[in-house]
Amino acid sequence: MATAEGGDIDSAIELIAEVFVADPVVAALVSPDLPRRDRALRALIRADASPRGAVVDIASGADGAVVGATVWHRADAGSPALSARLQLAWYGGRGTVRALKEYDDTVRKIFPAENHWHLLNIVVSPQASGSGVGSTLLQHGLDRVDADAQSAVLEASTPDSARLYARHGFEELAVIEGGPAHGATLMRRPPGGTQ
Repeated sequence: MATAEGGDIDSAIELIAEVFVADPVVAALVSPDLPRRDRALRALIRADASPRGAVVDIASGADGAVVGATVWHRADAGSPALSARLQLAWYGGRGTVRALKEYDDTVRKIFPAENHWHLLNIVVSPQASGSGVGSTLLQHGLDRVDADAQSAVLEASTPDSARLYARHGFEELAVIEGGPAHGATLMRRPPGGTQ
């Protein structure tokens, strides 16, 4: 596991876009009918990975290719870079920008007020699925969160992902009602992973 820099960030963005194309929350944010959907999806992920305080971690296979990636934010991180927002608006149109704002507004209302780290994305390539890469990446990020004495929050978009997070000490806070994240589960892991 390593913190991505330079070209590895681009490789991580490509992998996240490839894997998340079928995610229900992503489909609500970036419509499958959008003519430039691939570019809009990459712009959305780049916006997630761009603020000060964002950390992209990667796992590489034996050939050096990125086979897993996470994007974490500190709660006090800045906003996405203007260039990333402009790309999202250009490729995704007003509908994507509106959906993202609605998503942010809905989720922020139920987020814990405490300082925390937010796990935005975690993906594993189909070739590495089931090999433990996802759990190892998640634990790598949680070690950073614990060293910072912070809690961690995330939105689990599927029941399978919620079960994975529960095995790592996350507990359900709420099921999100309405908006693009409808049906996702907001989860929190306390500092150090214990109550």
